[in-house]
Amino acid sequence: EATLASAAPGDVAVEVRTSSPTFVARTVRFNVKRVDKLDAEAKPLEAASSAGYDAIAADVAKSAGQAFIVEGEVLASTIDAKVHRTVIVVDDRRGCAKGPCVVRVVLGREDKLASGDVVRAYGRVTRPFAMSDGKTVPEIEADFILRGHGKR
Repeated sequence: EATLASAAPGDVAVEVRTSSPTFVARTVRFNVKRVDKLDAEAKPLEAASSAGYDAIAADVAKSAGQAFIVEGEVLASTIDAKVHRTVIVVDDRRGCAKGPCVVRVVLGREDKLASGDVVRAYGRVTRPFAMSDGKTVPEIEADFILRGHGKR
């Protein structure tokens, strides 16, 4: 585990190299974007047209890679400390004709959320996910979330 400092807003190029006596070495390159305010980052995403829940849920696999905004009440939230991520189950109300409209949101950091919290998550559709009750729901990889937006 390492921390990379970024003194100013903007893109930071990151290169991660792994090595292990039992595995082949790997190198991954990606950019991390630092912003001053997430609210400001959300504005252009809100302005761009994004499909609602019903359109995505109709064919989740076909929607993979599409930008998606989830907004609603947290039904459940679990932190997976081994991989430093949070899995959030949200009752999405954007483009949902008849609820509940359940979405599984994966956030790449640990964040304590409680049932009943209201969030807005910005990210991309990844795949259909089979919940423990057998229902298949959209899974979203979130770039970031905003708390308390659009309270019910």
